[in-house]
Amino acid sequence: TDDTTEVQSAFTWARLNGGGTVQFDGLFLVEPATDGAVMITVGTNTQATATSPDYGVKVADDAGNYQAVFAEYNTAVENVAFLGFTIDQNASGNTTCNVTPNVLARALTALYFTGPTISVRNMTILETPGVNTFSLNGVSATDIVVDGNTIRFVEGTSTTSLYDNSAIYINATNWQVTNNKIINDGTIGDAITGIETHGSYGQITGNQVSGYFTMGLVVTNGTTATSHVTVTDNVADLCRNGFTLWSETSSSISAIVVSNNVLNLTASVFPSSVSLQNGIGLLFDSGTTGAYENIEISSNVITFEAINEDTIGESSG
Repeated sequence: TDDTTEVQSAFTWARLNGGGTVQFDGLFLVEPATDGAVMITVGTNTQATATSPDYGVKVADDAGNYQAVFAEYNTAVENVAFLGFTIDQNASGNTTCNVTPNVLARALTALYFTGPTISVRNMTILETPGVNTFSLNGVSATDIVVDGNTIRFVEGTSTTSLYDNSAIYINATNWQVTNNKIINDGTIGDAITGIETHGSYGQITGNQVSGYFTMGLVVTNGTTATSHVTVTDNVADLCRNGFTLWSETSSSISAIVVSNNVLNLTASVFPSSVSLQNGIGLLFDSGTTGAYENIEISSNVITFEAINEDTIGESSG
C-alpha cells in the first residue's frame, strides 16, 4: 500500500520540532501525490537512517513523473543527513513517467537539496532513472559530503531518445565525492556522466564508475571560477571518456590535480554513433572561453581499446 503520507508525517514532525531522526524499520512504498511533485520534503536538522541497509523507500509501479523522492526546493535547509538506507526508484515498474531534461517536474531525482551541510553516506540507490540521482546544487550549498554510496542506473521511460544524466551532480563550495560505486545496469550508452561537479575546494577520490560514457567532468560554475579540486585514486571501467575539464564561460578552471586514476576505456561496447574516445582532456569548442591555469595531470593509468573505423576525424584522436 502507499505509505507516502505516513513517511511524510514523520519528517514533518521532525521539521516542526526543530529537527530529529527518522528511522526506517521496513521498506515503504511511496509515490507523488500529484504529477511532478516532490514525494517527501525534509527540514533542517534532520537525519534519516534505517535499522537495516535494505530498508527505506521504494517508488510505486506507474508512479508517473516526480521531481524528487526526497527534496526541499522552497528553502535552503541545512544540516540534513541521509545515512545507510535504500531508495529503490523502480525504473522498470514506473512505465508512466517521462524523464525530461531541463524540466524539474520530470527529473526523477533521488535527492535534491540547495542548502549547506548536506551529507549522503552509505546509501543504496536502485534502478535510478533520473536526470540526476543526487543533485546538491545552490548558491548557499557548501560543506557537502557524498561518501560510500552505491548508485545503480537504469534508463527510464522518456520521449527523449537519450537524455543527459549525471549520477552525482554537485554545484557547491567545499565538497567531497568519495568512495562511491556508480554502475550502469542498463544499456551501455544510456548513462552519460558518473560525477559532474561545479565549484571550488572539492575532492573526487576513491570512486568506481562502470558503464558510463564519461567517468567525471569538472566544469566552471557560471561566472564564478572553479579552483582547488583534486581528482585522485578513482577507477573507471566500460567508459568511453575518462575525465574532462570544461571551462565553459569566461571564468577559469585553476589549481586542479588529476592523479593516480585508473581509466579502462572500452569503445566497442558503445553505439557506433559515439565517436570520441578520450582519456583525460581539457575541453575546447566554440563555446569555451575561460582559461585553464595550474593544471597537474600525473601518474594516471589509461588503457585504450583498439578500434577500427572507416573514417577517423580530428576529434577522435
